[in-house]
Amino acid sequence: MSCRSSLRTPPTAACGLRLRGMEDLEILGLGVKPTGPTRTVAGDADGKGQEEFLVGLADGTLMALAERREAPQRLWSVGVDAAIREIVLADVDGDGASEIVIKTDDGKVRLLGPK
Repeated sequence: MSCRSSLRTPPTAACGLRLRGMEDLEILGLGVKPTGPTRTVAGDADGKGQEEFLVGLADGTLMALAERREAPQRLWSVGVDAAIREIVLADVDGDGASEIVIKTDDGKVRLLGPK
């Protein structure tokens, strides 16, 4: 079954989507409860041709979320020692692959990329 939504036709419970607020993020079954403001960006973060959502939390957690096999999945997460304030996907070194640039509450800018 395919579920589509737009601003005029929001997703319904039949689609399995019931998000109303931050406290409902746990419904996705990812074991995550945000503790404050979140930052989100979408893009091909791993270079495999599919979009992921990068979510930065106030506790310093950065997670990659994606839909795989028609279900939400947490692909990975990393922690930093300050709240995440901004996330940018950019090809910083010109190699054709995106790196993840995060700005944190302590004034630092961090660069994450493939090993």
